[in-house]
Amino acid sequence: MDAGGEAHPYSPRGDRAVEVQALFHHGLLAGAAWARTLAAPLGTSLDKRQIEVLALQWESAAAKLRKSFGELFWNAKVGYLYDHLNKDGSPDWQIRANAILALWVSLDRRDFEPLVAENPALDAVYSEPLISVEQGKAIMKTASETIILPHGVASLSPKDAHFHQRHLAFERYFFDEAYHNGDVWEWLTGPTVSCLLEIGERDKAWKLVRPLVDEILNDACVGTLREIRDGVDTPGKTEFGGATSQAWSLAEFIRVCLSEFVSFEGRPGSSADARCRYLGIRGWTAAKAVVDPERVPREWKETRFRLPFVCAAPNKKGPEKPEMSIREGSVRPAQRILGVDNP
Repeated sequence: MDAGGEAHPYSPRGDRAVEVQALFHHGLLAGAAWARTLAAPLGTSLDKRQIEVLALQWESAAAKLRKSFGELFWNAKVGYLYDHLNKDGSPDWQIRANAILALWVSLDRRDFEPLVAENPALDAVYSEPLISVEQGKAIMKTASETIILPHGVASLSPKDAHFHQRHLAFERYFFDEAYHNGDVWEWLTGPTVSCLLEIGERDKAWKLVRPLVDEILNDACVGTLREIRDGVDTPGKTEFGGATSQAWSLAEFIRVCLSEFVSFEGRPGSSADARCRYLGIRGWTAAKAVVDPERVPREWKETRFRLPFVCAAPNKKGPEKPEMSIREGSVRPAQRILGVDNP
């Protein structure tokens, strides 16, 4: 959130931002878990004892951080996390997407399940969530009522006095002011979808992804996603400022499609199959995944894939309704030498 520069940022947050604290908590546990993994095969050596002491120190620091986090960042009146702590220790009440990022990071405690399985005594250290299940549900409820909009996730609640409706409004302010004070960042859809699915809000999650599906197939720079949109929905607008093609927007879209929506079962053999479009490297043909062998690295050899499709399913009562479908298959890389095909 560097808009405006380090000296005079438009969205100052100091050194105690909520998602940074969540990342630091996870980092402490990840470091400790890695230390224990390294120490395990060292027997009774001095090196093992030294590494285990380091792991204990980091685990203790993580426990202290978790306790302070719960005391200082939870806003029970709103059912949300404070965005950051000011220099005097007072909390900032602004409703931002950073609380969703903190919740998203806290879900990564599952990374430690193999370690806990081998060392059940560590369960309390690694399995205790930074944010409880009840708090997570409250966070997503508040977010759904404020910053989760039909066209994306806003960087600041529209109810906030500092909310900027549009990124480009030169007659009123320099565009940097809007970046984190209202603009919808398309990459934020990914973490938000993950958190919605975590609490069982599958329909809300898919509705949030749908505008990105439309954009990547039909709008703007086809085949990719832009950086931002306006805080208010502006149908038909083509210039929003920001990058025309943004790597993290596209990366989060791909992650969500391949990691989160794989559980959305397709309907093989249905009449919708022939109307499917493959979201990936190359077009679509009769609902069969089209993968270009020349785009597959040679060292991968035979590669299996699971790919999402958007299907235009027939609807007798109205227009076609897009649905998600998954196709599986495999591909071998093309072996080419001087342009000649080789078996």
